[in-house]
Amino acid sequence: MVLTARQRDELNQAIHQYLLISYQQSAQLFKTEAAVKDGQIEADLLEKKWNSIVRLSKRVITLEQQVEQLNEQLAQAQAGKIQFNKSDDEQRLTPIEKFKLEGHRAGVNCVAFHPQYQILGSASDDGSIKLWDYESGHFEKTLKGHTSNVNCLAFDPTGKYICSASSDLSIKIWELKNHTCVKTLIGHEHSVSTVQFSDHGDFILSASRDKNIKLWEVATGFCKKTFSEHQEWVRCAVFSNDEKQIASCSQDQMIYIWVIDSGQVLHQLSGHEHVVEQVKYIPEHGAKQILTQQQQQNIQTINLLVSVSRDKEIKIWNTILGTNLFTLSGHDNWVNGVSFHPDGVHMLSVSDDKTIRVWNLKEQKQKKKIENAHDKFILKCEINKFIFATCSVDQTIKLWLLS
Repeated sequence: MVLTARQRDELNQAIHQYLLISYQQSAQLFKTEAAVKDGQIEADLLEKKWNSIVRLSKRVITLEQQVEQLNEQLAQAQAGKIQFNKSDDEQRLTPIEKFKLEGHRAGVNCVAFHPQYQILGSASDDGSIKLWDYESGHFEKTLKGHTSNVNCLAFDPTGKYICSASSDLSIKIWELKNHTCVKTLIGHEHSVSTVQFSDHGDFILSASRDKNIKLWEVATGFCKKTFSEHQEWVRCAVFSNDEKQIASCSQDQMIYIWVIDSGQVLHQLSGHEHVVEQVKYIPEHGAKQILTQQQQQNIQTINLLVSVSRDKEIKIWNTILGTNLFTLSGHDNWVNGVSFHPDGVHMLSVSDDKTIRVWNLKEQKQKKKIENAHDKFILKCEINKFIFATCSVDQTIKLWLLS
């Protein structure tokens, strides 16, 4: 593989930093010969990259063995020697606890995966943001700057920045390379509940207890548009799959679908009987498997939305038509968050009942329940390929393996 000029410079800087620790003369010779440019780079970056390569090599070997086993099973199945049943699918979807991450001094409100590297971010009521290596379970760095609870985190698509929302009324943008805050966005008049980057990283969407949703331009830090219709605290706001719409949910028990260009409300979705905690769009490849061919007719972009509520229910909505497709019931307490399995059909949810539940959206039913996944209320969850992260009032983050 041929490195780009930038990649070569970063590699040379990492080698130089590594040599500086124990081999100063060699480091100076290498700097001269390789024309290493001065710049800030993590001192242990080369070791981290090497450890990543070792872990990935082991993972590749494991996956190759699994592929070989599956090929053998497939050959046997085609020969009629074995048969698969539904229990195999349920076993495959069972989360297996890998790591328990401890370090926060208060409840953990949010977790977010880096889009490229094995970094997990966590936000807490202790006012801090922590970065973890989710492959090893090791703590990496604490980001401090907020003066109150940090409620939400989001990485930009390039992985260069992380954005945080806080009860101190501000949104901060942090540069990961130097772990420094490069912008603070001020404009909300109460706690900021959630933040999300657009797919290209040009904009940030925020929701607040001041009943407003704001669209911010990352380059300038200016608020480009404010959406105001909710009557109570806006708990969450997210971009649709095509980024032409926004979905928001509130303490007023309503879900609004907004047209971004006009700023107008397209649909008001009612049906929940308590605070709606989170909304999330189902990935399009999953939505296509849920809708029938007839339901997909004349729809260019399929925007199906999931909402979770303190009424213990999960609802799936067609946001183009503004209709409720079906409701999932099973949790025994407030439902706080959901995340989607890579297959697009299965969804995991977390709740104040301390359980993790696995749902088949196509079959519209629960497939698995993990009891006492945390000691206290589980607040949010996220999936990155086959790593599932949960965070809780018990001040911990747990990482689970999915197959």
